[in-house]
Amino acid sequence: MRRTLLFTGIMATALVGTVASTGVSLAQSPAEAVAARQQVMKDKGAAVFRTIRPFVQNGTGAIADVQAAAATLASHNGKYAALWPRGTELGVAGSKTKPELWQQTDRLNQLIADMERNATAMNVAARSGDAAQIRTAFAGVTASCNACHDAYQSR
Repeated sequence: MRRTLLFTGIMATALVGTVASTGVSLAQSPAEAVAARQQVMKDKGAAVFRTIRPFVQNGTGAIADVQAAAATLASHNGKYAALWPRGTELGVAGSKTKPELWQQTDRLNQLIADMERNATAMNVAARSGDAAQIRTAFAGVTASCNACHDAYQSR
């Protein structure tokens, strides 16, 4: 009994920590959850398209800014799944998420794993300061973003 209570307490603490670190709360309304998810995506988009892409395509910007943007991407690792609670599908508070996302959990989990792997690679490449490594890692990140958006975002 004591072991069961301890395990339950540990799991509850882990869940609360994971949910809290994503900006999504168990007590949030669907509209609040959609808004939190959209803010994370805007932050990621700014990192990728306003900072890393100009560096990769034009050689503009400072490596320190690319490193900070890559760290932002990697900071979301382990948090993506919590950004899509049930009840936040297409039509809810401006959500563009197709209902297939919740029906294809194996595929979604693979896409999340790919994104996390590519975000980590981007962070490592940025920290190296090597432009060629950054270009290669950028291609992986954009491929991950596109794969998920193509599958699960209504346009």
